[in-house]
Amino acid sequence: MAILLVLVFVLLGALGYCLYYIKRLRTLLKFEEEKIEAPSIDDVHSNGLDKQARVALLHELNMREQTVDIRAHAREEEGVLLGEFIDKTVRHYDFELSSAVVHGGKELTLTGAEETSRYRLLSAIVSEGRFSAREATILARLSRFDAAGDEQWFVVTILLEARSEDAETLRVQVTVSRGPLDFLGYHAADAMVRTMMLAYDKLDTNQRQAQFDYMVKEAKDSGVDNLYQLSAEQLEVLSQTSMSWSRATFFGYKYFSEERYYDCMAQLEVVYEALKENYFSLNDYWKQEFLNVCFYLGFCCNHFKMYERAVYYLELVSPVHNIGYSIEYVNALVNSRDVRAMGTLNSMINDVQRDIAEATANGSETSERLLDFYHFLRRRKGYTMIDLGDLDGAEAHFRQLSTEPANHDYAERELNYIRKLREKGS
Repeated sequence: MAILLVLVFVLLGALGYCLYYIKRLRTLLKFEEEKIEAPSIDDVHSNGLDKQARVALLHELNMREQTVDIRAHAREEEGVLLGEFIDKTVRHYDFELSSAVVHGGKELTLTGAEETSRYRLLSAIVSEGRFSAREATILARLSRFDAAGDEQWFVVTILLEARSEDAETLRVQVTVSRGPLDFLGYHAADAMVRTMMLAYDKLDTNQRQAQFDYMVKEAKDSGVDNLYQLSAEQLEVLSQTSMSWSRATFFGYKYFSEERYYDCMAQLEVVYEALKENYFSLNDYWKQEFLNVCFYLGFCCNHFKMYERAVYYLELVSPVHNIGYSIEYVNALVNSRDVRAMGTLNSMINDVQRDIAEATANGSETSERLLDFYHFLRRRKGYTMIDLGDLDGAEAHFRQLSTEPANHDYAERELNYIRKLREKGS
């Protein structure tokens, strides 16, 4: 009897193992369907797309792991040009790129504005799809001539460091620095150091774009409500529009959502030029997109501290009276010390005060977003008063704000700053 029971247990165990391996085999041979979750607003890659497409797009998702400020993709033949890179990241006034020396995989001297500006930045550290050095340095000279014909110049230093490599992408950390321009009379131009990440993409651009066209179609078919700042309606429009700037709009919004602002600007500048040239023949949808593109470009310029350029783009959207647009516009005016900053702040503050008074008179509650905007405007006004040297006016202004819970901490910090300024002045 005991022997019989042992045989039964052995047979049951063997049967269990057989069933287990049959199940594993069915899974490996894809006889068992893979469970697919409901479409997600946040990450369409994991919902509804087939596994092969997700793997092909994995290098794009890997860019999200970067924690630095600026991100960009570029193959060697499409790469980031030195002149464009400096224009987007360095505030250089009316100085022009005139020459550069490259120390990296190979030593190179660039002369003349055209040759220097068209040098492909990543070629200093990448060659034929591989790292040719672990580090490279580019010393770029920017110059101008004064009325007497004497040359004035300064140097921008760009350090490239090899960071990581996978089957699809090489990542390069870039540190760009510029010394102060005080010796030229630009007292506001402090020394600048900024770090960013550029990516050399091994994939062919047409292949990558075809994959994204497929991704947009799958996202739309899966009912995703929002993909990289694009609504379902916008996805529908993009899928039916063959113009190159339609695809560039998708890429620009995608990169913006991933905080890859350098790449975002590269895409949306193309869209801006196309929409600007065709503005009066655009339908209402693309006229609205033109405003959105101007806002994103202004936001990116603010991020790079290119405030005058930000003012240009954001001035185009300021009449819309959108709070988000207005915040970026005010920041650009204030940070660039634009003479219109104080007048614009006073006008906006008066408009918001009127809206709050009307809501109160009608028994309505003022929205929290409008109140936050009101506090923001008055804090920026005090900041501008300090910047203009009106310390007495700024002190009275911040003393008033310090009585309000929402502004108390900020106002106290500014009052302390004003005290320190006065101590230095004495």
